[in-house]
Amino acid sequence: MSVLGEFVRLDPELLGQVRSTPTQAYDRLSRFSESSRLDLGQAWQRLAALMDAARFPLNPVSAGSVFPDECTSWGAEADSRVLTAKEVAQASAHLNQAPFEVLMPHLRQVVEGEEGILVNLDPGSPHYLEPLSPEEAAKWRVPDERLRTIAPFLADRYEALVAFFDVAAKSAQCVVFWAA
Repeated sequence: MSVLGEFVRLDPELLGQVRSTPTQAYDRLSRFSESSRLDLGQAWQRLAALMDAARFPLNPVSAGSVFPDECTSWGAEADSRVLTAKEVAQASAHLNQAPFEVLMPHLRQVVEGEEGILVNLDPGSPHYLEPLSPEEAAKWRVPDERLRTIAPFLADRYEALVAFFDVAAKSAQCVVFWAA
């Protein structure tokens, strides 16, 4: 899982300037002040998956267009994206109407659907920390306790995302996202 899921908000005019020198775009955006940035850390992938599962009309992480262009995008999988001011307003409106509780029914599905090697987590088992068989993996469920520890962190990051997009929408700004 990537450790960085970063957003930067900027005025449309400045976005045009940054985009006009695509090979310097990352360097320019990475120098923006903390007040115009939001780093979701490792929560970005789960939040994106939760918003997809909840059928958000515009997912603020994965929507938009490639930034600065197809040839010079960057990030974990060249996934730098930009949302126009209009798209930011649409995303913000939905985020403000959808509390984190809307995402919670999808948390188990998202966490269980994450790729990875499933291992036996029963310390009393002779096969502790060994990979599960495909049959065992298919029956595996995330313990409720684990979901209860994940949820507050994701709720906090989601609230930060809502606030970030609210400010961007009220300021008629664009938003660039990338992961690394």
